[in-house]
Amino acid sequence: MPLPAWAQPLRACLRQGWIEWGYRRRGHRRRFARRLKGPAETTYPWCWGTCVTPVKRRGGDSAEADRLHNMQRAIDQLHGVVIQPGEVLSFWHHVPRPCLGNGYRAGPMLVDGRLRSDTGGGLCQVSTTLFGALLRAGCTLLEHSNHSTDVHGEDRFFVLGQDAAVAYGFKNLLARNDHAVPLLLAMRLHRSGDGRSLEAALLARAPCPLQVRLDSRVIAWLPPPAAGGHPGSRVETRRWMATAGPGEDDALGWRLDYRFISHYRPLATLPD
Repeated sequence: MPLPAWAQPLRACLRQGWIEWGYRRRGHRRRFARRLKGPAETTYPWCWGTCVTPVKRRGGDSAEADRLHNMQRAIDQLHGVVIQPGEVLSFWHHVPRPCLGNGYRAGPMLVDGRLRSDTGGGLCQVSTTLFGALLRAGCTLLEHSNHSTDVHGEDRFFVLGQDAAVAYGFKNLLARNDHAVPLLLAMRLHRSGDGRSLEAALLARAPCPLQVRLDSRVIAWLPPPAAGGHPGSRVETRRWMATAGPGEDDALGWRLDYRFISHYRPLATLPD
């Protein structure tokens, strides 16, 4: 029997409290990165990893404005976070619970394989773009989840297998800076012509000593449960890292340091 609507936020809060208790037991909570007030990006001139995703239009003008509002609110909380060596970046540590009381609006959101309007719609694009920057900066991924379905197909805003879904009390994004230098997180929405894009970058005070190579490929297709449905897939994502050589394309000692299998379940029909 599904929970009534009034009980669902309470369940999410209780689960988030339980998750935070688990972080404390593992020692993560003591080492969460902190957001510094007004760090000058000019003092972090070297880019270690960046990711840009297109902001695709979903719904009418009102729904699009609400989704952009939610994204900007989360960006304001994450922009300027400095991750010291050994510290952990937690998405929900900086982004408050998506509710009306915290200034969020209803927007398009993927829930149980279906698009619907819910408070906080748009946050998964923020977490996915941040995830891409963390991958490219060579950070250690501690916790992340892919979306349950590939609902948009070729119109998705991310590389299949390189997404990070977030849901308060259920899914978080955690990564640790195992480098010897602090990393500054910079995020912003860009406008180009009639379109928009979201960028996340991890900056440092020294050049990056590593080169990173990412590869995501479908290793199995999952047939739809009914004719005319949408197939699912199993996607393998791997990251190789190497010591940077003297030239831009030179690298020494490529090694596989990250591997993740994303499962996107099939749908009987495509959502509206």
